[in-house]
This record gives sequence, structure tokens and C-alpha cells, in this order.
Amino acid sequence: EYKKFGFSASSLTNLGLYYNYNWRNTYFFGEVSHSIRSGSAYLAGQVASLTRQVTFVAAYRKYEKDYHSFLSQALSESTDNVNEKALYSGIVISPDSKIEISVEVLAVIIKNGIARITLEIA
Repeated sequence: EYKKFGFSASSLTNLGLYYNYNWRNTYFFGEVSHSIRSGSAYLAGQVASLTRQVTFVAAYRKYEKDYHSFLSQALSESTDNVNEKALYSGIVISPDSKIEISVEVLAVIIKNGIARITLEIA
């Protein structure tokens, strides 16, 4: 089934649009890309300074199984940005300049609907 959606043409044309916007203490960002005659990829996220010591991050990504891009450097679990959905969230707490505590959660649904949730505390 991998080869069914694999790239087999002699040329590739992609269209993309990205955005970023600051509102108060929150930075929003995202991108949408589409392979002509093929699939699409989406990314949306935010970084919010809740207080001087607390920052919250969230990002959602979706790469369709027939999306193709040769030069992409997107967030992904695999080397190719294809057939994946994921939600990332994290919080960073800095009580002072020498201490930083981060908690990250990544929920990934890759390939055949398999879900994996990872929790990291550092």
C-alpha cells in the first residue's frame, strides 16, 4: 500500500501559504501546502507566555497520505512528511534564571491509525 501513494511522476508542483501573528503575549503560526493533483499538509500552532515564568506551546499537524514534498523540513515522526496526524503540547516553567521545568505531551496517529502518546518531563 505504500507504493500506491508513493511519488511516481516526473515533476512535482506544490503551492503553500504560511502565516504568523502576534496578539498580546501569544504567537500564532501555521502553514498549509498542497501537492498539485495530490494531497495536502497542514500545521497550526501557538506559543503563549502565560506569565513571566510560564510558557505554553501547542501545535497540530496533518500530512495526508498522498502529499509529496522533496525539500520539506516539517515536524514529523518519520523522515518523510506523509500520512501522519499529531497534536503536541507543552508547558515550560522557569521559577528563576537557573531552573527550567518542561512537560511535553505528544499524541501521534501514524500510518494505519495507530496512536502513540508520549509524555516527557525534564
